[in-house]
Amino acid sequence: RSTGVLPPDIAQSYAAVGPVGRASGQMQDVRFARPYAAYGRLGHQLLEVRDGGDALARQRVRLDEMWGAFHLIRQSVDVLDELGEPERGAWSVPVEVASGEALGWAEAPQGELLYLVELEEGRLVRVKPRSASFHNLALLPMAFPNDILTDFAFIEASFGLSIAGAAS
Repeated sequence: RSTGVLPPDIAQSYAAVGPVGRASGQMQDVRFARPYAAYGRLGHQLLEVRDGGDALARQRVRLDEMWGAFHLIRQSVDVLDELGEPERGAWSVPVEVASGEALGWAEAPQGELLYLVELEEGRLVRVKPRSASFHNLALLPMAFPNDILTDFAFIEASFGLSIAGAAS
């Protein structure tokens, strides 16, 4: 509580994503801004935005996400029951061989995940990801204005950064 506070104005200036942004009052969630897959049909509920901006607020956002995930799983199982058995072809979609570039996105546990994908005659030529960890990494030093060195581990963990994701 009150450790690693990321003020809402900084979160907004840097367009913080995922739990880091939602814990600082930002509603950045691609499941609502640009619905994909079944999110438009499942009635996904807008998650509560916190305004404390501290490590505890980030943890509470993650807990809200877990409960929301259980809700989505229940809804998805109901929809799959309505579609019937997979043998009938209701679960598959034919895909043409394609060439070109496309941008894809998803709301990952850390926030918005972007992919630039390039295809040549159905074969991957290039895939360039941009993870939420890479995006939010610049905000980590800004969450230390009044904290002490021993708080670093709690603050860093509350950001949920992945070094592998930050290197993408």
